[in-house]
Amino acid sequence: MMTSTALLQATLLLLCIICSSAQSPNFLSIDCGATINYTDSKGIDWVTDDGYISTGLNVEVGLSAVPGQEHYSTSRYFPDSRNKHCYVVPAVARTTYLIRAVVLHGGASVFGLPVKFSVTVNSNVWFTRSVTLNDPTVNTPVVSECIIFSTKKTIDVCVVRGPDGTPYLSSLEFRVMPPGTYVTAEGADKFMENMWRMNTGPGANDQVLVRYPDDQYDRFWFPASPADFPTPGLISNTTALQFPETYGIGYNIPPEAVLKDAWEGPDLSWSWLVNSDTTRIYLSLYFQEIRKNVTVSTENPVGIYIIIDGDPITVFEYNITERFPRSVYYNLDVAGSQVNVTILTQPWSQADAILNAMELYDVRDINTTYTLAKDVTTLQLVKEKFNLTSWTGDPCYPASYNWVACDGNNRISILFLSNMNLTGDIPSEIGDLAALREIYMDNNDLTGGIPTSLTLLATLSTLSLDNNSLSGGIPTSLQNRNGFTFSGNPNLTLCQPTDAQCNNPDPGTGSSSSSNTGIIIGVVIGVIVAVIFATGLTVYLVRKNKGKEPVGGALAQYSGPGIANLSGSSYDIANSRSSVSASDLSAPSLPPDRVHAFKAAGLMSMREVLTATRNHSKKIGEGGYGPVYYGKLPNGREVAVKVNNIGANQGSPEFVNEVALLTRVHHRNLVSLLGFCEENDERILVYEYQHNGTLSDLLYGPNAAANPLNWRTRLDLALNAAKGLEYLHIGCNPRIIHRDIKSSNILIDDKMVAKVADFGISKSTPEQTMTVSAAAHVSNVIRGTPGYIDPEYLITHVSSEMSDVFSFGVVLMEIVAGRPPFTIDDHGVPFILQDMMRRSMVTNDIYSIVDPALGGQFNPESVWKMCDVALASVQREGVNRPTMTEVVKGLTEAMEMEFSSSNTSGRRTMSSQLSRTQS
Repeated sequence: MMTSTALLQATLLLLCIICSSAQSPNFLSIDCGATINYTDSKGIDWVTDDGYISTGLNVEVGLSAVPGQEHYSTSRYFPDSRNKHCYVVPAVARTTYLIRAVVLHGGASVFGLPVKFSVTVNSNVWFTRSVTLNDPTVNTPVVSECIIFSTKKTIDVCVVRGPDGTPYLSSLEFRVMPPGTYVTAEGADKFMENMWRMNTGPGANDQVLVRYPDDQYDRFWFPASPADFPTPGLISNTTALQFPETYGIGYNIPPEAVLKDAWEGPDLSWSWLVNSDTTRIYLSLYFQEIRKNVTVSTENPVGIYIIIDGDPITVFEYNITERFPRSVYYNLDVAGSQVNVTILTQPWSQADAILNAMELYDVRDINTTYTLAKDVTTLQLVKEKFNLTSWTGDPCYPASYNWVACDGNNRISILFLSNMNLTGDIPSEIGDLAALREIYMDNNDLTGGIPTSLTLLATLSTLSLDNNSLSGGIPTSLQNRNGFTFSGNPNLTLCQPTDAQCNNPDPGTGSSSSSNTGIIIGVVIGVIVAVIFATGLTVYLVRKNKGKEPVGGALAQYSGPGIANLSGSSYDIANSRSSVSASDLSAPSLPPDRVHAFKAAGLMSMREVLTATRNHSKKIGEGGYGPVYYGKLPNGREVAVKVNNIGANQGSPEFVNEVALLTRVHHRNLVSLLGFCEENDERILVYEYQHNGTLSDLLYGPNAAANPLNWRTRLDLALNAAKGLEYLHIGCNPRIIHRDIKSSNILIDDKMVAKVADFGISKSTPEQTMTVSAAAHVSNVIRGTPGYIDPEYLITHVSSEMSDVFSFGVVLMEIVAGRPPFTIDDHGVPFILQDMMRRSMVTNDIYSIVDPALGGQFNPESVWKMCDVALASVQREGVNRPTMTEVVKGLTEAMEMEFSSSNTSGRRTMSSQLSRTQS
């Protein structure tokens, strides 16, 4: 099996043979962060990245003394808060490109540790780089390659910010591939990430990397490690190989330096680990008969079977009939984390099987989602006028500009340009962005008038131009509209240029002044009358409709406690706002049938959410519902903001369910919902932020070994979570079944108090308290996380409080052992926590299961007690499990034992519950 791939590749890069040649005109090599152009020792011309990107900073990293690796001496890094930074590279449409990126951390302090970010090509996620504290690959150049068929005249390679550290890039290389190469069975419209390109034979033992100029396309051919492939024999041909004239430019074959060596043997077998999300692979095998004692022909071939362990296992028959290089490729589905390939010699073959080289790719559908070309062109004009041209790449994909949001039709729908130090006139071209729903340009220094083109935006519901230096008249159709605000512009008037008052050279004196005063008084009186009338009408309508079925959007379908459903076109959304941001009076752009007010949680606008999260700049997690971002409310309170992803595993029913449940659930050991937003086809939940992350992080996360939890803290956290779950089961009316209890759904606050979180798939009992659609959603599909799911629930599809008890029993085992419920060791042996704990209890060996990080600092009686409770909770039949109240009682006893003066070692009599586990 392939091991330590990245380290091997890095070593080979440093040991690469030095040679010179005039490079191909189809090469573009960008040294990120370099300050001068140069030609390296291989004859490859390198250019600085100044012509391809204008953001980021340069930093020296290292390895500059290694010939041929000069481009590893610098990197460009991106310390600001932008979602992405894009290299825009000219390309030829309908051309296949090999793109290679290298990232080298090198211990540079400006990158930080840990650091995590992604690199994308156009709208496709290419790879993610993650470097942790004490990571052995910190000084390793990590090489990633992909092949893509370009459909545009540019290729965007973007560095997308992750949750930690500062993203960076060391080099980018573009190589034009000949037409017809690397075409999958489905055609050219695939994104192919190279997983391995292997050179076999004696040259591999020399650990020589073959690349340009030996390979005219500058592909990296890495030698196979003899330690990984001990079975085949190795053969080599020192004489020049013969190629027909038709072979050469335009053929997808390895160079002669690769083909002159080979494996041979009756049985050639090897395997690779693939990415967890890989579903389809492209495998190319290369054969060149080089043995002097073997003469092949159609009548006397070398016959082989090629067996690929895909989904399903596939067997191919192939005959080598000539001494010219041949390639065969396969497109296969994969179901697991490993691909196994075997080449067997057929019984009648005149010689053993042979293999000279191979390539393996992860194949994905190309994401051709782009922002509508007309919107891109228009936005480019806006960027030029506002001096925002450093924002490059597609405005929306794969990650949007911080100040842009798009709808589901690839149209720009929001411009969030508040506090951007903008100057000059408002570009009239903004009116060409026909799908705009919201425009925020407040708190800048904009001058001139409001362009009439804004009146053409039929879907515009929010226009915020406060606190600028605008002048002239407000177009009539933009006046007196909810969500349209213009305050803080002293030279802006409600009248139009054709009005006499607008033409008065001194509007502050004479009869004009008296006239203005009269107008103001009239307006004030009119507003007062309107308010009185509206109030009376509202009282009348409420009394008239009392007891009627509420109507509205998804949330309005729920009629449980704690929610007031308000709808109707006369409803003033600004008055339903939470006190979270009382000073902000701009209204979210919700249609009337989607407006809802909650008694316990506050309705928030998209603008409030974007302000709190700084345009989603700090991602702190990801769940089935979508990404989670860190934020801070105007009052300084820290929050975690969950944003529903279109296409995520959980969606609208979960949003309805979670808001409905959390607005009526209040307990010290349950995460509190502070607000929500349902706007622009997005559903957002705002929770109190928990500073210490998840229980799983603290038990076996990246930093757990350095800061292990002591036993008393573990007991306390277990008891906290148990009390929260107990409250859901018996303290709520109707009762609530969580249905996804796991250690990563138990959050820890800054005072080390555990709180149960993630109510996305919870359900109330009885089900009649929910809508028909919501009840069907939580009842007909198996929900939960593997390793924690009640086996009885898997059979019956009926969940109960006992399902939560089972899941919590697994969590208790994690607390004792400090490891997840299921893992596979380096030898492929599975470790099942439940089985291990049962064996430890039966053999009276508590220390074989307890987390070694505890260092023996615990009362064994207390540990035994928690193990008793855990094993009782995971009984196969729910009727044999304790209730959560009994679990709380058992954990309380364990806590008392820990704090008692007794510290008796050894085994006490098993409880009756433990005895049941052995029956």
